[in-house]
Amino acid sequence: MLATFDEVMTSLLGDSGVVHEGLSESQARELGVERYMNSPAKKVRIVRDWVWLDIQAPQSEATALEQGGFMPAILYAHAVVHDFSNDFDAGNWVCSTVLVKGSSPSALVETKNSFYILVGKGYRRTVRPQVIVSIIHGAGILCELRCSEAGA
Repeated sequence: MLATFDEVMTSLLGDSGVVHEGLSESQARELGVERYMNSPAKKVRIVRDWVWLDIQAPQSEATALEQGGFMPAILYAHAVVHDFSNDFDAGNWVCSTVLVKGSSPSALVETKNSFYILVGKGYRRTVRPQVIVSIIHGAGILCELRCSEAGA
């Protein structure tokens, strides 16, 4: 079951939730270069206009994630500032996979394969799992539209 459009938009937009401050863009670039040089196995992305989404996962799922070294949370960013792997153009949005246990919405957020460096103000919100499914489902639809428009 998917979340309603209004619930997804409320989760991704607006000034609700706990406010957190990331780095300045120049600080983020310095940290990005350092991470890129010292962690070649992980992708490094600098993002702004971000939202940390804690997922209201059932206890059994949250425990399974924690045992695997993860936490029931993802990061959604409305704009990529710079992607050292060139997977995303500046200005694109990006949605992470689940976050590594111990991450916090400060300067640096980690997933299994990536580091996200947070620029400026962002929000931390708690959402139902259906919101995450809807975001991912919507991303798949957008990708299909982009591919069909490009003639792929």
